[in-house]
Amino acid sequence: MKLRACFVILLFITGIHEGIAVQDSLRKSQASIRLENDAYIPGRMDRYYSNGIKLDFHHYLRAGKSFSFTLGKEMYTPDLREDKIGAPIDRPFVGLVFFETGIQWRKNRWFYEISALGGLMGPQSGIDRLHIWYHELAGFPKPIGWEEQLPNSILGNIYAGAKFNLLGNSIADITLSGRAAVGNWDQSLQVGPIFRLGKLLPLSVSQLNGSRVGSTGKSLEQYFQLGFFARQTFWNGSIDGGNFRQESGFQASSQSWSCTADLVLNYKNIGFSYGLSFQSRDTPSAENHIYGKIMLHWLF
Repeated sequence: MKLRACFVILLFITGIHEGIAVQDSLRKSQASIRLENDAYIPGRMDRYYSNGIKLDFHHYLRAGKSFSFTLGKEMYTPDLREDKIGAPIDRPFVGLVFFETGIQWRKNRWFYEISALGGLMGPQSGIDRLHIWYHELAGFPKPIGWEEQLPNSILGNIYAGAKFNLLGNSIADITLSGRAAVGNWDQSLQVGPIFRLGKLLPLSVSQLNGSRVGSTGKSLEQYFQLGFFARQTFWNGSIDGGNFRQESGFQASSQSWSCTADLVLNYKNIGFSYGLSFQSRDTPSAENHIYGKIMLHWLF
């Protein structure tokens, strides 16, 4: 009888230990979908950076190292609101489909990333046909002007980014973020601070870096963030074209700024965020722009 009781107690303790081990196991992978659209803001339909869809996968390797890849598409149009019909366009039409892969290094207060992008822009991307088809399906007015979109180009770009946690704790912090880009899609430098308030994970495993891979336990992270960024642009393929020569008749603004505001809600395996991005004008004839962002992810 005593032997049986000891055996039951041993099974009970083992079960608790296994439950804790599962709860605290290393989360190595994360799959995400990012939806970006100016239609998420009332009265902001089909204007400038009009739509983007991105599918991301991150995987943790070891010792703070991870890799990622992204499949995505982006669409840019002039201001197509009804009150602008017949007015001169203020930026070119262009569509892009792309694949991007990167590698990340995650430290306690530092985060580094290098990535490479390959893509197709112009009619070969099929974004113009997708846009027209969607408007017909939804009963929206047919978008006019895609026949003037930028010509076909094969794109290649390299990005290098870093973040440094300047100060803070698990409730509030300030992080400095920077990114450099070179290629025939984007040549630019961007830098700015990000302010966060809420329940924060360490920078090395925070969603601030695109994923929570490398975290353990409940991976609870819920916060509000506000970012301000200054940008120096040397080449903008969505305006200048992708063949290293001016193809549109438009000139990209060399200096611009942006502001982002995001609510991030992550618990255990699931995550959700909604945000707004404000962009200053990207051509001298354009206006400032704002669009919405939705992100869903699964951590496993």
